[in-house]
Amino acid sequence: NTVSTTDIGSGWWEGRAIFGKAAKDVHQALYQLEKKYPFPWREIHPDNGTEFINETIYRFTTERHMGFSRSRPYGKNDNCFVEQKNSTHVRKMVGHQRYDTKKELDTLTELYEILSLYKNFFQPIIPLKTKERIGGHVKRTYGQPQTPYQNVLVSTQVSKWKKQQLSNM
Repeated sequence: NTVSTTDIGSGWWEGRAIFGKAAKDVHQALYQLEKKYPFPWREIHPDNGTEFINETIYRFTTERHMGFSRSRPYGKNDNCFVEQKNSTHVRKMVGHQRYDTKKELDTLTELYEILSLYKNFFQPIIPLKTKERIGGHVKRTYGQPQTPYQNVLVSTQVSKWKKQQLSNM
């Protein structure tokens, strides 16, 4: 399984391969992923699976004074931000196969390290600015394509020190 995290504002993505969906493994993956982000997390908005909606993950957020929101109750796969990245960043790269061995887990871990660099520093995102219904058609207006890294550099929420550190990578 993959624990996939996405920042809505910048588009920053990080992923971690784990065996199964045990709460302790998801908790450990979230802890590791949080450290990889160039800014502190303020809230978690997970899918509705029991691997995320449980006491362990709720404690993870309260220990860090984070918000914990959720999608509609009983709505499977109701987090569109993560679901989109699961499609483009996980399934498109590794497919739908089941990986069961330690060697496969280690390989996925290495792949996600490289994939995170590629997606965050080199792969532009075209943000949807407006969506307007005109009769039977929907008119969408998009902003300038930028990488998550570029979005982080212009953010006022990220420290100058962290921006400098990212620029030196």
